[in-house]
Amino acid sequence: MEEETKFVCRCGSTAVPFRCVRVKYMPVVLCLQLARWDYDVVCQKATPLDQYVSIPEQHRFNGVAYELRAVVFHRGASAKSGHYWTCSEHNVTGKRSWWFYSDTYICARRAVQSHVRQMMG
Repeated sequence: MEEETKFVCRCGSTAVPFRCVRVKYMPVVLCLQLARWDYDVVCQKATPLDQYVSIPEQHRFNGVAYELRAVVFHRGASAKSGHYWTCSEHNVTGKRSWWFYSDTYICARRAVQSHVRQMMG
């Protein structure tokens, strides 16, 4: 990490910033947010990270099993502008399926995968 992105302590030493969250009791519904931005100190703005992220449909945190139910995506030039869209799971009459939601339309999963590739460039 470059020197200008480190914090300076009162004692004069520098340290790389990090964030730590401890959860005492695991919730029934767990919502996670991936901050997919990097701060450009020279330009003084947040820029999107362009790295692939694999999202498992099932995961365990602290011994509690969770299943993925929805993912919200953002595409835009900055954190302050762009477009949000969602893929969400539905359980209708015991049959699970994934659906894509945008401002303009809703479609079933079979069409979602090709649309996600198109949206992500």
